[in-house]
Amino acid sequence: MKLERAGYFNSLLFPLAVAERAASKLRGKSDADVKLPPAPLNTTLERVFAAERYLIGRLPLPPGLSLFAVAAAR
Repeated sequence: MKLERAGYFNSLLFPLAVAERAASKLRGKSDADVKLPPAPLNTTLERVFAAERYLIGRLPLPPGLSLFAVAAAR
């Protein structure tokens, strides 16, 4: 296999995730206490996440919450 491309995705929501995790720690909550946000906010976050797929490969994205790799068989 040959690695053709690797990078980050879910970059646009990374700052929000870091802020939420920091705020949760300050409030003394663990990751297990994190619940789905209200439906309107969750829908907005889903749309931001979905929109990012159009940027992958077109723009170099900063670090994100996830990694991707594309490999091809030789």
